[in-house]
This record gives sequence, structure tokens and C-alpha cells, in this order.
Amino acid sequence: MPGIANPLRNYRFRVEIDGIDQWEIQKVTLPELGLSVIEHGGGDKNIKTPSKLTVGNMTFEKLKPLEGADLWSWTWMLECLYGLPSLTKRNCVIKELGNDGISTVNSWIITGMFPVKTSQNDLDRMADENIIETVELSVDDVIKT
Repeated sequence: MPGIANPLRNYRFRVEIDGIDQWEIQKVTLPELGLSVIEHGGGDKNIKTPSKLTVGNMTFEKLKPLEGADLWSWTWMLECLYGLPSLTKRNCVIKELGNDGISTVNSWIITGMFPVKTSQNDLDRMADENIIETVELSVDDVIKT
């Protein structure tokens, strides 16, 4: 029976986006891609044809650093609210790394993203965990390279 090649590790990835240290990003949920479907009649049953590409939202789960105020997502949201879309949308590169932690196995270029929601875990005196900020981002397109 042939052996299975070494599987990729889920925790080896790099995020390249202005304003964030890539090590702060703890988890990335990539956008779901889909196709909308158009139905049209033509007799006893409808015929379905693919139409537009749909791109879902993406999320980052990001550590809140202890030193200084981290207003990255808050500031970006306000820039989006009061600024021009052409100036507030950003691009991002996400690289899935090989088992050596250096070589790139897969990569995604995320274009036209901006925050639509930000939240953090509850403040809890009984908890023993890091504070994680979750940022949901609207995405224009995903290019897998």
C-alpha cells in the first residue's frame, strides 16, 4: 500500500497586510466562493445555468497586544465610514507554508477588503486566555496562486 505524504500543518501560515504584525493573526477564515444560479423555463422542467461568482466575507482572529492601545480595526472602520472606498479598501496576501515553515505551498491574494464588524471575546475574571479580536472583512475577490 502506498504511503501518504506528510500532511500540511494547519498552523503554518503567513498574513501580509499593512498595519499588522503577521504573528498577531491567530486564525484566518478564508472567504467562501460560489456561483449564483439562474433558472429559466423551457418545457416540463427548469434549466439551470451558472451566473455570477459570489465571494463571502473573511475573518481574522487577532491577538490584542498588551503594550499600548491597539486600534487597528477600529481606526480602519472609521476610515471606511468617512473616507472614499478607493482609499480605504486594502489587499492582503495569505501564504500557507510547507512543513519547513519557510516554503510557500499555497497562496491567496485577497483584494478590495474592508472591515464590516469587529468584536473581542468577553472580559471574564475567571477565564485564563488571551484577548482575541475578531475582524470580519468584506472581500471583492480572491485569487488563488
